[in-house]
Amino acid sequence: MLPVEVQKLIVSHYQAGKRIPEIHSIVKSLSKPPKKQSKERKDALNRAIRNLTKAAQQNSIRGQARKQGIDRSAIPREMKKRGIKVYRKVIRPFITEAQKVARKRCAQRFRKRYRKSDIPNFVFVDECYVLVGEYLNSQQERCYGKSFELIPDSKKHKRLQKSPLKAMIFGGNNQATYQDRCPKPMLYDLKDKLDPREVIFYQDKAPCHVAKETMLTDGNYVD
Repeated sequence: MLPVEVQKLIVSHYQAGKRIPEIHSIVKSLSKPPKKQSKERKDALNRAIRNLTKAAQQNSIRGQARKQGIDRSAIPREMKKRGIKVYRKVIRPFITEAQKVARKRCAQRFRKRYRKSDIPNFVFVDECYVLVGEYLNSQQERCYGKSFELIPDSKKHKRLQKSPLKAMIFGGNNQATYQDRCPKPMLYDLKDKLDPREVIFYQDKAPCHVAKETMLTDGNYVD
């Protein structure tokens, strides 16, 4: 005698208007044991998931499916069985904890090393990346793991992409430049200028900033 669940299934399909041969094929397919995966397919899935979660280089599900010669939908199914989730990468913090400590030490050395009278002679410098064009690949914006906190920083932080349409601007501003461009046009009798030979260069120990939008001299915008 058929189990009660199977009887209910047959009755529901019959009431839905399905023919007897169709119902028979449905019941027969449900009674078959699941197909065992071949060893080659299991190995390919293991390699694909290992490359997605542990490899140093960036990988994507589509690329791994093509590389390992398996169906693309098989990788997400296997990841779901293992509890591996897909996360979007985040922007790396501009100032890390190590950089905060380094900046604090730099400020302490600054206070002990220089006199107050030396401050007007400093040239405060800064730098910035200007990106004119960028190729966006959404597959490179993802990372994989059972928990976002367990994913290494090297994989969950967005990388600065290599591009020929990118330039780094490095500039400094001293007392003389500030006086020439700001107070001097307003105060014509300003005579206190800085001797370039007395300039002391100082770097602020901060990571480089990234400009998302830059205005050119002719008024055009670069996104």
